[in-house]
Amino acid sequence: MLTCSAQIAPGSAIELGAGLGRGIVGKIKDGKKKKSIESSISELEINGSMIKVLRVPENKIISDAKSYIVRIQNQLDNFYELYKNNEHLKIPYYFDDITTLEALDKDWATEYYENELKEYRKYEQKLTQTEKRIKDSTETAKRAEQKRIADSLAFAERVQGYLFVNKEFTLLKNKPSDKGKTIGKVYLGSYLKFLGYNDNTPYVKVGLEDIEGFVNKNDLSDSIDKIEAANADIATYKSRRYYKYEPNYDYIPEQQNVTPAVTSRVTSETKGSSTQKQTYKQSTRYIRGPRGGCYYMSGGSKIYVDRSYCN
Repeated sequence: MLTCSAQIAPGSAIELGAGLGRGIVGKIKDGKKKKSIESSISELEINGSMIKVLRVPENKIISDAKSYIVRIQNQLDNFYELYKNNEHLKIPYYFDDITTLEALDKDWATEYYENELKEYRKYEQKLTQTEKRIKDSTETAKRAEQKRIADSLAFAERVQGYLFVNKEFTLLKNKPSDKGKTIGKVYLGSYLKFLGYNDNTPYVKVGLEDIEGFVNKNDLSDSIDKIEAANADIATYKSRRYYKYEPNYDYIPEQQNVTPAVTSRVTSETKGSSTQKQTYKQSTRYIRGPRGGCYYMSGGSKIYVDRSYCN
């Protein structure tokens, strides 16, 4: 049987019964039954609220429904123990024993049992909601961690074998030398595939789509995180294999034998900048690669040029 937090003396119990409303205990006509109920009322804190509870000792129960009263009070004691241990309460939607007790003994103060059950139901609902929030939070954190790992692996694969332009722009040369001709400009954050290096020069060989050339290694970084750029730009560089390239339309590969007969000049906008494009008459046969690159054959090697030559 539950040991209540505060036992109430018989004299005080009468005042308590009045405070709850004379309709609960006061309606009982049997004086002895009324007295046994009043002396068995106590107060408990449940779910943050102080409520009046009824526990009539079995030997003081005066009712034709005694067995139901004993069973109800034992069940409520069990709920209270589970509540104190922060455990779940399996409370039926309809408490059949209370319904039967009301039918067998209309004078019994079942309101105390019902009020106590209401608090246990509130507690169970609150516990369930709290556990759901914790579960949802844990699952959200788990999904975020899984995504972070997946993104990290994808990023590591994306940047493997690449170098990154770490200044406003760098010049792509046709030879590993400052005196080499400029093929084009490659801008900040661009991915350049590392193809090789020469110990005798500060240049490294790189690839940009179908174009190959040489770039001063002092203009490159081996990590995107080392690039000096705004956070938003860094996020863009990390999201994909980014590049911004502006070709030098005046560059003609040395192996190309052409007659510079200017036929037209076309204005082309590249990321906000304007360049002049010059076309030439020539007899070289240009070939478009499977990825869209434009090249011609020279001595068994592919020499790549601007894609417009294949138009």
